[in-house]
Order: sequence, then C-alpha cells, then structure tokens
Amino acid sequence: MASIDTSITNYFAIPVKRIGAPDPTLIEKCAYFDRNWQPVGSKDLYDTEHQNSVCLRQCGIRLIPEKALSEIASAGFEVNNDVTLFAATAKTLGGSGGMPNQFLAREESVALVNGDSAAAWSVTIPLAPNTRRGVILVFQFLAQGSIPQQLIATADPEVGNGSSN
Repeated sequence: MASIDTSITNYFAIPVKRIGAPDPTLIEKCAYFDRNWQPVGSKDLYDTEHQNSVCLRQCGIRLIPEKALSEIASAGFEVNNDVTLFAATAKTLGGSGGMPNQFLAREESVALVNGDSAAAWSVTIPLAPNTRRGVILVFQFLAQGSIPQQLIATADPEVGNGSSN
C-alpha cells in the first residue's frame, strides 16, 4: 500500500467533463487540488517543498473527498471516471533547461481511511531552479463497446519552482 510522499509537492489532477456529457472520452479540463484538497489554479502549481519537482496525481473517485466533488459540481463539471492518467510531456518555458520531457504515469494502490485501497496514478515532473514548465497530461480511455481505446491530451497546466505565496 502506497502513501503520498509528502517530501515533494503533490497536486491532485482530476479529469472532468460537463455534467451529463454522454461521451466517455471527453475531458474538458483537469481540476487541481493541493494535498489538503484545496482548489489550485492550473497556472499555480508550484514546488512548495523545494525539492525541484512536482507530482501530479490522479486518484480513483473513492479517494476524492465530498468537498472536492462539490467544488467540481458547482463549476458545472463531473469527474470522468472512464480515463486514467497515462503519461505527461513537459517543456521548460523560456529556455530548454536540459530537463527530460516525457514521463509515463505510475500506477499505485493508496490506502483509504476505512482500510480498503483504491487505485491512483502519478507523474513527477522535475524542475530546474527558477523555472516554469508547461505540461500536457495524457489520459488513456480503454475500449468500451464500439468506442476504441484512445489517448486524450489535456490543456496544459504550468508547474514551477518556488512558493505560491
């Protein structure tokens, strides 16, 4: 059973679609939350632990607190449970930074408060000091009926080194 590594900065990236959208392959955007499930803007994902990396994590809906689900619903969205984080690509903004730019997601099992476990997927994006990186998250939709397997890219968040304060 894995637990969240709190020595690096973690953000939850929750793929969402409009409430009632019939297309299971649709992702309008990701809703982002810090590890305390406070909402965070997609351009405000900073390395607050000063470890030169940010972890973006998708978790199963059973791990998402009701408060976060309500926040998503109040904006007219619902969680897209039909997709899982597959990979990410990152580009250093304003320079190359010599950083890697392709990352496969890692699947893990996270313990729930009641002792059950739920799936989670994560990518850790390295950061050079004083840099920002544009990130595209890629989600996987497994074939269902007549809908083929697909990879779906999201609008890119930005991750950066430094404090969000």
